[in-house]
Amino acid sequence: AAAPDTRFEEWEQRNREFHRELIRACPSRWLHHFLGILYQQAERYRRLTVTRRPIARDLHDEHQGIFDATLARDADRACALLASHIRLTYDAVAKLPAELFTPSA
Repeated sequence: AAAPDTRFEEWEQRNREFHRELIRACPSRWLHHFLGILYQQAERYRRLTVTRRPIARDLHDEHQGIFDATLARDADRACALLASHIRLTYDAVAKLPAELFTPSA
């Protein structure tokens, strides 16, 4: 079996591609750039929540719902599911032990 870091890197690559595809049709290069920066800045928190699992969630089901709504061209549902997906990551970070975020002496 692959090491946890290797598995996370593969998952992260696929996750990045999935989220990029969601905005692929957007004509704004600036928006693509800005969302790329936000995605990159959130990577450390995704890593912690995916590897430590502080809350119960099914990332595959979350992504499947977003995917299905997108393919159905139901923008309102896709946006609501994406907002919930992002909010759950925030909720997961809030449940992580504080010592993960304090500098070691």
